[in-house]
Parts: sequence; C-alpha cells; structure tokens
Amino acid sequence: MTEHEIQKLIQVALSQHKCSVFRTNVGKVQTIDKRWFDTGLPQGFPDLMGYRWVDNQIFMIEVKSKTGKPRKDQLRFHDFLQSHNVIHGIARSVKDALMIVDGGLVPAVEFYENEERQSVFEQIITLQDELDHVMSQKANQIAYFDNAYMFMFNITLDEDDDGNPKFDFKNNRLIYAPTVDPNSDPKVGFIQKPDADGMQENMIDHLQKSIYENTEIANLRDENFANNASGVAMQYKLLSMQNKADSKERKFTKALKQMYKIVFQTLFDNDSQREQWSTLKFHFTRNLPDDISSMISAAKNAEGMVSQQTQLSLLPFVKDPQAEIEQINKEKQENIKNAQQAAGSLPDYLNSGEDDAKSETE
Repeated sequence: MTEHEIQKLIQVALSQHKCSVFRTNVGKVQTIDKRWFDTGLPQGFPDLMGYRWVDNQIFMIEVKSKTGKPRKDQLRFHDFLQSHNVIHGIARSVKDALMIVDGGLVPAVEFYENEERQSVFEQIITLQDELDHVMSQKANQIAYFDNAYMFMFNITLDEDDDGNPKFDFKNNRLIYAPTVDPNSDPKVGFIQKPDADGMQENMIDHLQKSIYENTEIANLRDENFANNASGVAMQYKLLSMQNKADSKERKFTKALKQMYKIVFQTLFDNDSQREQWSTLKFHFTRNLPDDISSMISAAKNAEGMVSQQTQLSLLPFVKDPQAEIEQINKEKQENIKNAQQAAGSLPDYLNSGEDDAKSETE
C-alpha cells in the first residue's frame, strides 16, 4: 500500500473519530501561467494536520509506508514539535494514526547519539583519511626502496649492439657514470636522500592524538596508562568516555521509556496499568576496570557512619542495596534455623551443661 493510499484511509478514519483533519502540501509548484507558487509551509511539515473535537487539541501526522523512512528535515521538525509538546507522530496505518490522536504517542521511537545525529567517527573522517594517506606514503617509500640511490662511477657495463648498457637503471634506481674522472678509481656506493622518517612519525603521532582528542575517547595504548594502574587513576583517565556514556544512558533511558509507554498503551485498557511505564528503571553495566578491594575497604570503613543501605551502595556490583539487605537477613535467619536444628539433633554425650554435671554427681 502506498503512502497516498494510507493517507486517504487515515483521513476517513479520523473524520469518523470526531476529528477534523486536513492534508498539507509543502514545496513549490508551477502554475499554468508559468509562475511559481510556494505553499508557505516549512520543509519537513507533516502530511496531515487536524484537531480533536473533544478538546480542540491540535495534532500532526507524518504518513509513511511500511518501509518508508523520515527525511532529515522531517526529523528536525519532529524535534521542534516535541519541544513544544505538540501531539504528532509517524503513522504507517490507521491504527497508528488513532493511537497518535488518542494518546499523543509517536509509534516510532528514535535512539540517537546526539542532537546532530552524528556518530563519533563522522567527526574525524578527514583526520582518518589524512592518517591513511601518510601511512600509505610511508609504506610506498619502503616498498619502492627509494630512500637511497646506488651510483657506479668509472665502471663500464656490458653494452648491447646499439651501445647502450645492458641494465635497467630506472627500476633498479642506479646512477651510472662510466667516465666521470678517468684519473680516479672506480667507485660504487649509495647516495642517501634526506631522511623524512622523523617528520612522518611526528605527523602520524599528531594525527592520532587529534583523532582521540576530537572523539573524546581515551587511547588505551598510551604510555600514561601503564604509569598508574590503580582503579581510581584508570577511571580518571576514562572520565571523558564516562561522560559520553552518561549522556548516552540518559538518551537511551528517555527513548526506552517512550517505547514502553507506547507498548503499555497498546497492551492495557486500564489507565493505572497504562501509566506503569513511568515506574520502570533501567540499569546499564559498563565494562570498566574497578579496584574492588579498595571499594570493599571503603564500604567497611563506612560501617556505623551511614545506613547499611548506603554502605552497600558504595559497592558497584550491588545493583539493589535494599534487596541485598533482605537477602542477608534471610541468610542469617536460615543459618540460625539450621544451627537450632543441628543442636536439637545432637546426641546426649555431645551436649554440655549444668544438667550433665549434676547427673554425674548424683
């Protein structure tokens, strides 16, 4: 089904759903007398616009086919509507459109890296291309062996019938001068080119540092990582990456809640059940080096100064301190119960006490 067909079905369904809906057109068209007519709507404006009769609330709907994707200008307009709490969304069916109008929901949930929707790699494409170019030039010099040229002075090579030496000077990079100075001895050696290796290495080092700085990603091969391997020092060196991870977690949490809000609206009919999405909590585990022993020591030292729940929260591997406390208490009760059962099943000769001492005297 095409977008135009879906759009017509949505218009009919919304009109029967106590809504007024209008089709919008964006762009320029040429009239019969060859004049250009501009609709006046900004780029990215949704296909349908209307309002609900029950509360006169405005809504906007972008219609897409099953495989259709929103353009960048449509995504920008989506951000604009989102910032002003306007009911809007992308509809691929009549059901999607009714869900948007009734609940103000966007069936399509976007997980994005940043407001510019730009990946980390896109920021350093030019630097990476330049690094590849420098490395390629360096490899070519080694492969062509053009750091030095061989010379042969006052030495005569065998010649062909035309009087030319039987030698490939170009491919073998040889400077041949059989009669430089008749009075001097034959001489064979190498003419060294100026060594640009140091300059190339400096350029490579500069490009690599710029790549890590622009992406705010720590270079794990940096020698500074080997100087101080403690957990605190490692986390400080990874601080920029942790900040990026914090930002990503916030965006993921927001998107996940929006996704489950849509799911709950679809699954449940009861209003209280539909709002349960707001109670969801998401935990993200990072692959970071931790100094567990020092954290355990810090938690032990906090005993008596803070509550047990706060004390356990100092340990990164304890995800739910309150549940951990309940589990500790449960294990204590089970240990007491097991000890009591074991004491009751002991034979008399293993039990000690005043009763045994009195029986012996009697």
